[in-house]
Amino acid sequence: MKLNLDLQDAHQGPYLAQDRVRALFEIRGPTFHKSPRISVKFVGTMVVSFPTHVNGASPGQFTTVLFEESRKIEYRDLQWDEDEASGESIYTTPIDFQFPAEANCYCARPQKCQLPPSMDIVEPEMSVKVTYGIVVSVGRCILGPMTKVKSVAVEIPFSCTPTITSLPRSSCVLSVAMNEKSGRRYAHQRNAIMDQEHADGSCPSYSPKYSPSIKVEVLLPQPAVLIRGQPTPVRVIIHTPPDVLESGVYLRSVTMDLKSTVMTSVGMLPRTATQRRHGCSMAGAVKIDSEVFELDSGAWGNFFVMNTKPTTQSCIVRLDHAMEIVTGISIGLGSDVKYAVATFDTIVMDPPPAYEVGDAIRLQA
Repeated sequence: MKLNLDLQDAHQGPYLAQDRVRALFEIRGPTFHKSPRISVKFVGTMVVSFPTHVNGASPGQFTTVLFEESRKIEYRDLQWDEDEASGESIYTTPIDFQFPAEANCYCARPQKCQLPPSMDIVEPEMSVKVTYGIVVSVGRCILGPMTKVKSVAVEIPFSCTPTITSLPRSSCVLSVAMNEKSGRRYAHQRNAIMDQEHADGSCPSYSPKYSPSIKVEVLLPQPAVLIRGQPTPVRVIIHTPPDVLESGVYLRSVTMDLKSTVMTSVGMLPRTATQRRHGCSMAGAVKIDSEVFELDSGAWGNFFVMNTKPTTQSCIVRLDHAMEIVTGISIGLGSDVKYAVATFDTIVMDPPPAYEVGDAIRLQA
């Protein structure tokens, strides 16, 4: 007895909440003389594993069922055919399920939490695997009460749309403090109010008397909502006080990475794991020759998000993203490079679904 299970719409990419999942189930083998017992299960699970040094004396593994739906397939629902070449009987039946709108959770929120996307994260701190699939089991009588059970499963890719309550900002400012150089000593005292970036993320004003520092402003064309697979242009503007500019200032490097943090709330305590993915970078020596200097970023100045999952927020698992930016500034071309690091939150989303011609016709009608 050979079992086969094929998704009918797998070419359309990941499924979303409340999408219908259609599959075709097939049995090949001898003709049934007794009705087989056929059950089908549509299930989503999250498995979290901790290594020994994290979970005490022994590794721990926790399985959370996000949802589960089961049903039986009656023998009369099978369509019979015969393979003329081999003489085998072929039984087929369609299977149809719908993704739920929310996960089975137990938090006190008025609404249930969203389903997390399919993921397989393996880090030293922990491993998190979220899978969705259909499992079909066939029980066939072989001798009296004895039954032989055989199963087949298919994994279903799933994604989610982040719930956005407020848009993230579109810029951040890094402050590179400059100390003594070329016989001149810059004051180390800072005016905390003057040195803070504005509420809209724009560059603060300067007081060279108190803040002899260079400000590196990183700007996105819109709030930091990053679309997977699509480039996001990045502008880099350097603000240099006049007295520092006289010493010969060079931008030595700019690195922008995506930092992803997954947090699970299973077991005794919440656990987190962090992944970093390269976004874009440049290195060299660009002379800063004006107080407000915009770097010609060229081709490198596009931030790509590829192999990551959309932002997810629920009581069982959270997946948050942030852009981590590191800049290097030097006075002159020596090896004394000073670095500044800044991180600001972003939202990662999948691109919108492609519209077909039939959709456009229905909209016009």
